[in-house]
Amino acid sequence: MRTRSCSQPKSIILFLLLVFALNSSIAQAKEVPPPARNNSQNKEQYLFVQTAHTGRIEKLPDNSGNYKITLHNVSLQVTCFSERPARKVYTIPTATFLAFWQNPEKDSFKFDPPNADLIAFTNVPSDTEEPMNVVVVLTEPIYNAETKTLSYLAKPVGENQAEIPTSADLHQIALFIDGVCLSCWYPH
Repeated sequence: MRTRSCSQPKSIILFLLLVFALNSSIAQAKEVPPPARNNSQNKEQYLFVQTAHTGRIEKLPDNSGNYKITLHNVSLQVTCFSERPARKVYTIPTATFLAFWQNPEKDSFKFDPPNADLIAFTNVPSDTEEPMNVVVVLTEPIYNAETKTLSYLAKPVGENQAEIPTSADLHQIALFIDGVCLSCWYPH
């Protein structure tokens, strides 16, 4: 008579634990649901990172001191992460992220536009070139998902205006966009 090995139930338990762990990891990496106002007391601040392969920056001819930043082949997702101690990470579709500029609430980007640190190379990157690194206020985003093109109006912050070229092609672009209470807009 054959006896059953004790390892078979252990294998099943290990398999179930692995499935549970994978499902938990996948759940944490899910996209955040569409915007919905949440009056939660949780006021965690999130920072955003937006990337693009190439782009262009051009000073507007209207003497406003503003620039137009155009991103080509922009990432379809914006990464957001919370400040410590929470250290949460989410991805948001670019089109959904841009809804922050459309929301009529007083703490939205529409009424209080975000600062952003624009980091990009103005030539094809080399070992000797330093990237351009300027802080701007971002307004009026225009996004074309079909062409993966996104443009912003940008107003330089502080004394860094001299660092911004009148016009330049950009490569390996990263925008680090300052925070918002994500839990106020996205219940999760």
